[in-house]
Amino acid sequence: MVKRSQAMRLSPEQVWQMVRTERLRLVEDLEELEPQQWNTASPCPGWDVRETPSGAAYPPLKQARR
Repeated sequence: MVKRSQAMRLSPEQVWQMVRTERLRLVEDLEELEPQQWNTASPCPGWDVRETPSGAAYPPLKQARR
């Protein structure tokens, strides 16, 4: 984990590399899910496990298109 004081010194490229690494780790975790697990309710009210990763990915994608 990067401390806040360190994060302020990271270049945009370093930040996006960290984001990419975390996304790849998430994909690895999600690949292990059984089909029925995708329909499990998530801690996000009204969202299931299938919908949660797309919500996490959306803000950076929206920002990158500006």
